[in-house]
Amino acid sequence: MCDDQEEHIKQICNKFADVSKEYPLQINPFLSLATLLEQLKKHAKENTAMPELVLLDIKMSEVDGISLGKEIKQTFPDICLVFLTAYEEYAIKGYEANAF
Repeated sequence: MCDDQEEHIKQICNKFADVSKEYPLQINPFLSLATLLEQLKKHAKENTAMPELVLLDIKMSEVDGISLGKEIKQTFPDICLVFLTAYEEYAIKGYEANAF
C-alpha cells in the first residue's frame, strides 16, 4: 500500500486488521512511490514472492498514483492494482492503468 499521508495508512491498516484475523494478510505500507517501486523491483530481481495486490493513493505529492500504476502494470502485469481516492474525477483514469 502506498499513500503519502501517514494517517491514511494507519486508517487503512486498521480496516484490514479485521480481515487479517480470518485470512493470511500482510500489509507493507509505503509513504513514497519511489520506495514502493524499488521494493517491487527488488522482489523481481531476487525472485522472491511478489505482492498480489497493490493499493495506491491517486493524489500524492511526488507523482500521481495513476502514472505509477501504469508503470507497475507494465513491469509487473500479474499484480492487481486498486486505487484509493476521495476524488471522483480520478475514478475513470484508474481504468487506464488496468486497475480494479
